[in-house]
Amino acid sequence: VTIRTNTRENYLRAGTEGEQPIQAAFVDAIEPGAVVWDVGANIGTYSLLAAEAGGDVVAFEPGPQARGDLVANAKLNGLDDTINATPYALADYDGEGMLLPSDRTGTREIQPHGDTGDAVPVRAGDSLGVDAPDVVKIDVEGAEGTVLDGMVKTLARPECRLVYCEIHASKSLPNSVYDFGDTPEEIEEQLREAGFSLETVDEGNAYMIRGFKNDK
Repeated sequence: VTIRTNTRENYLRAGTEGEQPIQAAFVDAIEPGAVVWDVGANIGTYSLLAAEAGGDVVAFEPGPQARGDLVANAKLNGLDDTINATPYALADYDGEGMLLPSDRTGTREIQPHGDTGDAVPVRAGDSLGVDAPDVVKIDVEGAEGTVLDGMVKTLARPECRLVYCEIHASKSLPNSVYDFGDTPEEIEEQLREAGFSLETVDEGNAYMIRGFKNDK
């Protein structure tokens, strides 16, 4: 896929930021016609790869700048008909939130309230009127616990077979700047309770886990 490199951050994302093995495994898991939820899509790196692999993508990106780049990238690759770029931040409630300022679009935190930033629509995944996902990717800079809380029923559906989740939860990660009150162990337990077996696919202060259902 082709990605606009109109900022240094986008240039780094176009170079995969060291995630190429993860992205390759992610693409290999996409079957033609699979519904893919990209939660925290940013400029669309994973969305583009999933759509190019034949998936029907629902991209959740509340940041206006990042979402604008996502839409432009989808058009650039002729994938705008298979990527639905929504303005929603996923959480455990329906309402509004505040996307706080940051010098990088990929590190903006969502909070229920705030005095500065962008007011954005917030939805629980279980309340959305879109097709349930076969594959989910989550990268939400520390808010993964609230995202999972809001999509318990969705994750438990039999067609939802694979989850890639980057964990930023901070209590066991003292160098993290994020603190949503969840530990990495709690995030992992949420996925296990939804029926997923887990493996770590990338290690670090923020690390990526892959959840899969044993009957798939």
